[in-house]
Amino acid sequence: MPLSILDKLKHGIVLGDGGYLLALEKRGYVQAGPFTPEVTIEHPNALRALHEEFVHAGSEVLQVLAFYASENKLAQIGYANRLGEINRAAVRIAREVARAAPEPILVAGDLCLTWKYEPGSPASADECRRLFDDQIRFQMEEGVDFWVCETFLYVGEALLALERARKTKLPVMVTLAWEAPRTRDGKTPADAAKMLEGAGADVVGPVADAAGGGADAQGGQVLRGGATGRLPLHRRGAFLHRTERVPGQPRSVPADPL
Repeated sequence: MPLSILDKLKHGIVLGDGGYLLALEKRGYVQAGPFTPEVTIEHPNALRALHEEFVHAGSEVLQVLAFYASENKLAQIGYANRLGEINRAAVRIAREVARAAPEPILVAGDLCLTWKYEPGSPASADECRRLFDDQIRFQMEEGVDFWVCETFLYVGEALLALERARKTKLPVMVTLAWEAPRTRDGKTPADAAKMLEGAGADVVGPVADAAGGGADAQGGQVLRGGATGRLPLHRRGAFLHRTERVPGQPRSVPADPL
């Protein structure tokens, strides 16, 4: 049985994967625009092959392809009624590849920004909780080793994903996307990291540079601020995993779509 992600991080660098939607879009298996992951049920062998490529390249973690696999995003392509099928398939394919790998591989469940979050709105917070809970339930049916809550533009929404994922009692990693020196709800990297740590995140850090030119700089600010002194930092030198940008969004991210 492989070590947990937290035990592995105690021993040094852990190499992860990432950027599945963008890679599969370039190969013709993901539709640009919605960037939803129906490839998990329509072209499972393409996804399986990409997981295998990451294993061959040395990845120690396979992240399930459930980015934008929430009910509201799938509804854009008429697949809301296949929410469970798509999320379960994402985990099952990653787990199959992990089991066949020559070395122990962890499988990370995935939650991401929903584009439904509105600061100060209890109704939108409850809607985000519902969307996250649905994905968590279906992914847990197949079994994941820890959670990656990723690419959030608002710390408030990241905290909601963290809250729901922690209910599974599994380790939780949370990452943010950066368009500017502050999140959309006005938090600096150091402040965001402190908030996530205080809410129980096991790993924090930047992942996506939503505006082009800044993710590494933001990560440096988190380090210099000392906000994550007791936590592993999700960036180069700790857990290496990166998405180029928020899928489906231009380099300068506009107001939330839909």
